[in-house]
Amino acid sequence: MDDERDHIECDHKQYDIINGFHVCCDCGCVVCSVPEAVEWVPGVDDVRQRASSVDEPWHVGGTVVGDKRLERIHFGLSGGNKQRVYAEGREFIKNVCTDLQVGDAVEAEALHIFSVVRVQHGRWRGARRVGILISCVSIACQKFSIGITDASILKLERVNQPSKTMNSQKKHVLVMLHKSGMTVDQANAETYCLRVCSDLGFGSELSKMVSAQAKRISKMEHLNARSCNMIVAVSILFLIEKYNLSINVGLLCRMVNVTRPTLVKWYSEASACSVSYSRQFIHAVDSDMF
Repeated sequence: MDDERDHIECDHKQYDIINGFHVCCDCGCVVCSVPEAVEWVPGVDDVRQRASSVDEPWHVGGTVVGDKRLERIHFGLSGGNKQRVYAEGREFIKNVCTDLQVGDAVEAEALHIFSVVRVQHGRWRGARRVGILISCVSIACQKFSIGITDASILKLERVNQPSKTMNSQKKHVLVMLHKSGMTVDQANAETYCLRVCSDLGFGSELSKMVSAQAKRISKMEHLNARSCNMIVAVSILFLIEKYNLSINVGLLCRMVNVTRPTLVKWYSEASACSVSYSRQFIHAVDSDMF
């Protein structure tokens, strides 16, 4: 294990590989470790893939055939890397489902959807890849009608993506699911409301009444194309008014992911009452005001 500076006269033309090191046959100097061989990339100029230029001696360093600058290209071609990316994607989906507290059934469905679109996921990078993952969760939540909006997924700390990230990729996921024979219907307000009612602390009887009300409202001509969170919020407020109850309006707004003015507007449209009346009514039944 002599220092190379002690062998200035030797040009190290002949060497043996001993324990992973190049050892000069003439002077015994350990010149360098054996460079790591990397898979050759077809179609890329040979000079770009060399460890060093053609004029430099073998002990300059680098890799046998692969340039470190092409490392990502090599990794992208390897089957092991594709498996790693898929495993990391599954782990990300599990963590998102845990953050949302959606339960095992939704998580299993999201992972199943991901297994269908894994090829497309492996081809993309960055925000597009994240978009595929969170779209799988969003579609699973939609399929089970559990009241999780896309906005609530995008706001998660581990996600933190703009809405366009999910919107553009969600279309791709739905198309791929359709081609594979899977169909995902729109969320059902009748089922969607049960999670909201549970989070609001409603009992089973009141939750059933809200569900029945949501079913009736969904069939109204001027409301049948509206979003599930609007129908659920309006159904709850209808029953609150009918039975002279109170509710934490701020909590309801958070559950359906809207602001208080939007909630007032929704109720005004659904009940055909003025905005001022709806505002006074919602203020009067707000338990936070008592």
